[in-house]
Amino acid sequence: MLKLIPRNPFSFFTAFFLCLLLVWGKCNHDFKFKTTHSITWDVYGYYLYLPSTLIYQDPGLEKTEWLDRTQHLYSPSPYIYQYSSGQGNRKVNTYPMGLAICYAPGFLVAHAIAKTGGFPADGFSAPYQWALVISSMLFFCLGVLLLRRLLLTLFSDSLTAVLIALVCLGSNYFFEAGLDSTMPHNYMFVLNCLLLLFTSRWHETFRIRYALFLGIILGVATISRPTELIWLLVPLCWGVYDKQTLVAKLHLLRTHYIHILVFALALILTGSPQLIYWKWCTGHWFSFNHNERFAFTEPYTWDFLFSYKKGWLLYTPLMVFALLGFYSLYRNRRELFYPFLLFIIVNVYVLSSWECWWYASSFSQRPMVESYPLLAIPLGFLIAAVWKRGGLIRGLTMFLLFATLVLNLFQTWQAAVSILDMQRMTKAYYWKIFGKTQVKEEDRNTLLEVDRSNWQGTFNGKENDFSKKIIFYRGYEDTYTDTDMHFVTDTLFFDGKHGLKLDSVNAFAPGIGKPFNELTNRSYAWIRMSAAVYPVVNPEISNSAFVACIESNGRVTDFITYDLKQAGAKTGQWNIITFDYLTPHLFHRYDKITLYYLNLGKKPVFIDAMKFELWEPKQEP
Repeated sequence: MLKLIPRNPFSFFTAFFLCLLLVWGKCNHDFKFKTTHSITWDVYGYYLYLPSTLIYQDPGLEKTEWLDRTQHLYSPSPYIYQYSSGQGNRKVNTYPMGLAICYAPGFLVAHAIAKTGGFPADGFSAPYQWALVISSMLFFCLGVLLLRRLLLTLFSDSLTAVLIALVCLGSNYFFEAGLDSTMPHNYMFVLNCLLLLFTSRWHETFRIRYALFLGIILGVATISRPTELIWLLVPLCWGVYDKQTLVAKLHLLRTHYIHILVFALALILTGSPQLIYWKWCTGHWFSFNHNERFAFTEPYTWDFLFSYKKGWLLYTPLMVFALLGFYSLYRNRRELFYPFLLFIIVNVYVLSSWECWWYASSFSQRPMVESYPLLAIPLGFLIAAVWKRGGLIRGLTMFLLFATLVLNLFQTWQAAVSILDMQRMTKAYYWKIFGKTQVKEEDRNTLLEVDRSNWQGTFNGKENDFSKKIIFYRGYEDTYTDTDMHFVTDTLFFDGKHGLKLDSVNAFAPGIGKPFNELTNRSYAWIRMSAAVYPVVNPEISNSAFVACIESNGRVTDFITYDLKQAGAKTGQWNIITFDYLTPHLFHRYDKITLYYLNLGKKPVFIDAMKFELWEPKQEP
């Protein structure tokens, strides 16, 4: 009977219980909210490599029939942003292919079930959707077990059990693995547990197989999320904490140069399919076609760590203790302190330099989940040090750790039921819902950031809450430096004695182009664009429209048009066209906003009395 009792039983049963809890929570959430489709939004991009290559033999996404059918039947997202134009007829996937490798086993099982079970073998029917969910839960279970094994190399069984519970229940890993499990962070957690384990094993045994495994793991992680290459700092600096250990590490690397070559070769070969794919689709070895970029000279580190919108340490306060634990790590395992601290500093800097630093709809900072296997180690040394001291410090620390766990679970529930908003949080709203199990709709409308998703070209706020000013007007009665007066006409006009003729020779009615911070000091504004427009042909084919454009560091980040068909204009008469433009989230306050009217049709359009009016909120939450 004693043989049936596992070694280190506390940590084993803790890990087993957490796996059951997560599986139950995931199934309960999906059935309650009927989220039967898992291949949606970003996951659709990560996953698309599998059906396009293995089912449709179309890795270049050139056959639009199956893409259109997939969009119609399964609606992976309201609009397509997961791929863009490449060279020739090819399209290039916006997302890297590494995660498709992690999805592949579940995909192959689902494909077999679909072909034998009467389901459409199209890559998106029910077996494929559920296979992705089930495989993501299996990855979570694997991650918990690997975290346990990693921590047991450093801590006792009981402390390992505590650390597993804290990381899984006291951080946003619970949200990412339980409710958002098909996203890459759950999978990267597993790979980074393996990376730390194999790094430790290589430095203990110097076996070449661990160098090989490290290269493969880091390669898959890098072509899943390119920022994962930062993890190279950990094995590279492992054991280095002074000049003597640096010299010893350089000697070690020279002595085992064959291992280093094997590691590098495995890393390059694992990552090469991505480079080959980019070269084939675009003609370039590297393709970066995300709308966002890294702003390394203007990182958003403070907001990333502390803001009410998505501050990591605000919404995951457990990690404050992990960071404090670096002091105990320094005192006990200096050979781990420097590589771990260097990694955390570089990782936070890089992740907080991403222009979409709040990482869309998520709870806390989801890219930090991938670092939790490493951060669990300084957290463990902190708890061990506090436990030895005993007394009030021990009691207070244990209470605060438990409080962070309870707070995380409660706020995770708030996020799951949409009390805690995952994109538009503000300080006022955070404290309004703190500890609450329900929220008034009025509080959502007044205390959250402006809802940019619920906008259809018409102002939807309360006019009394905004101050207004005219930022542009043209009646074409005088000579303007930005208007070619050769095209001002007295044949057709709405007001005064002149109008402007737009045709194939002069298609452009200049408006305004200014940095946003020169127009307002608010975080957003509404702009009412209006003009009298006279089309001479059916508005459905006139191909003329208002245009609103945002440029950030030389690239277009937002481009909106409002044409005569949308406005319901009529042929052969003057139409008063009005379009309300809600400015998007700007990556930088100096981003340029450009507004104008454009006629790309073959037939003339006459325009007069063009006016742009800025509405800025009197107060912001």
